[in-house]
Amino acid sequence: MNKACYIGGVQRFCTEDGPGIRTTIFFKGCPLNCAWCHNPELCSPFFSIHYQKKKCILCGHCIEACPVNALHSQDNGIVIDREKCIQCRKCIETCCSEALYTKSHEYNLEELIDEIEKDKQFFENSNGGITLSGGEVLANSEYAINLATEAKKRNISVAIETSGYGKYEDLHVLAEICDYILFDIKHMNSEMHKRYIGVSTEIIMRNLLMLVKDLKIREKIIIRVPFIHNINDSEQNVEQLCDFMIAQGLKRINILPYHNMGISKGREVGIIQQEFETPPDEVLVKTKERFLKEGIMIEVLGMAD
Repeated sequence: MNKACYIGGVQRFCTEDGPGIRTTIFFKGCPLNCAWCHNPELCSPFFSIHYQKKKCILCGHCIEACPVNALHSQDNGIVIDREKCIQCRKCIETCCSEALYTKSHEYNLEELIDEIEKDKQFFENSNGGITLSGGEVLANSEYAINLATEAKKRNISVAIETSGYGKYEDLHVLAEICDYILFDIKHMNSEMHKRYIGVSTEIIMRNLLMLVKDLKIREKIIIRVPFIHNINDSEQNVEQLCDFMIAQGLKRINILPYHNMGISKGREVGIIQQEFETPPDEVLVKTKERFLKEGIMIEVLGMAD
């Protein structure tokens, strides 16, 4: 119970990470490299320093405080040499404008459970609970399993959001414990998946196919698709996904239209992202109609009914 883990955020009153009002726990660390990642600041499993240039007053205190000269001024801002940085946090401590800060916080299980239990009344009133997200839950499987187990002991509903990329044994244990499995599918074409995600679909689909063999687990699964215009919103990809879900008896899907908030979040930790396009409304409507036609429950997040 005492092992600590880096958490990149505890977000309360979430309504798009599973049923009811939920508190979402964002784990740090992900083995994938999604080109459009919505939370790039969570990719590293380690402590990360964020820098918001718009808040910087160029006082230079952070440069003076760094014991390894990992910061210098350039183009009316501060540049962090992240290879040199020893994560001592002295730059953050000395920053009076909060331009330098971190989202990386270590929690042992007791601390995190205490935070979660503050929201228990909201869970009970809305049939909500907690959602373990990331980053990637399976990159923190031991901690996630222990956290999910403790939450269930306290009668708190647990959902996991996962890419499915990890050890099946860990995924299966979590799947048995939790109430909902938000399972991401980025693309049905393995080559396109490798191009934009960094890995093929092999491990992900193998894990999903093994999960759906268990009827009790299959009923917990909600497919989630980050929808990127001209990448995975084509009729061909939608048809392949629809056919796959019918064949596997999967009945629920969430579509998450692309947004570009990841660009600014990535910039804060030194990650430069390409900007993509949000699918037009007509594509979202057509996609929704296609799944409904097959009796698959679909929700396009952010789209009015």
